[in-house]
Amino acid sequence: MSEEMNNDLEEVIIVTATDDQGNEVEYQEVQRLDLDGKVFTLLVEVTEDEEGGDAIIARVDQEDGEDVYVAPTQEESDSANAKFDELLDK
Repeated sequence: MSEEMNNDLEEVIIVTATDDQGNEVEYQEVQRLDLDGKVFTLLVEVTEDEEGGDAIIARVDQEDGEDVYVAPTQEESDSANAKFDELLDK
């Protein structure tokens, strides 16, 4: 299993996603993780609240050379979430 944390994102990446109610929500990409040959990212909701917003995990696929953020399968989400927890607790 390949596991690598990229802590040195060189630029701030903002991703806009649509929630279950159809509202657009902005997330900042804060970490990337290579797990079993797939790339996952930890996204934190951009808010004005000091406590910050919700965090989600997305799988990053490539389409025409561009990053495409997609919802991971439940199994992928569980594995990536466990690995992010492990790495962030260090």
